[in-house]
Amino acid sequence: MMLGVLGDFDTKQMIKKIEKAFEKWQKADVQFPKAPEVKYEYRPTVNVVRKDDINQSNIYMGHIGGLMNDPDYFALVVMNRILGGGFTGRLFKNIRSREGLAYSVFGLYSSNYDFPGVFYVGCQTKSQSTVYAIRAMTEEVKKMTESEVTDEELALAKESYLNSFVFNFDTKGEIVARLMVYEYYGYPEDFLMKAKANIEKVTKADVLHVARKHLKPDKMQILAVGRPQDFDEPLSVFGTVNEIDITIPQPPPPKQ
Repeated sequence: MMLGVLGDFDTKQMIKKIEKAFEKWQKADVQFPKAPEVKYEYRPTVNVVRKDDINQSNIYMGHIGGLMNDPDYFALVVMNRILGGGFTGRLFKNIRSREGLAYSVFGLYSSNYDFPGVFYVGCQTKSQSTVYAIRAMTEEVKKMTESEVTDEELALAKESYLNSFVFNFDTKGEIVARLMVYEYYGYPEDFLMKAKANIEKVTKADVLHVARKHLKPDKMQILAVGRPQDFDEPLSVFGTVNEIDITIPQPPPPKQ
């Protein structure tokens, strides 16, 4: 068990009180099983959910993400901001503002503590631009792996992340909780304290390196929800299409 305490108190006195309160507890010899190792395969698939009562498509594409203890983690954070970072991200500027394909477009490369996160990009677009939007988003992911980002993009990504980072710790309770999580998962004690410095030292070359290493634009799994008969092209241009049935079966008639 882990215990975190915060407030207005004398630390030494608090430690004594805690030790006294739990002095009769016996330490149990518990061996927790190791989590199974998952060998992820980047297997591209094309999936569609037919929904005939809408006139637009909801699109998600992606693959597995990363771990927070990966040495590439902080460069991936910056890369994520440049690709999908809200109004300043490439997806928003190019898919929404330049192409006018979607009001909502998004992307995220997420990392977890003890199992990989998820990388995904997506948007909502009219049915008649579904395949075009898929190609456009794939192209933005691909561009991240082809050339370095600009100085302006790098600086803006760092600034926006660091400006928002501080709001994760509005209270002492949030700080204590985060530190306890890091300790629980075996992360370094100074992981949080060094976040700012690690973000600041990320270079354009770092961003290109992690993009080439972690992004697989040709191996993303595609999911489109909408009216396939109205798509600008059949989804089969990307491969064999798997249609997912989300029909809710009717309940059986009541027993007489």
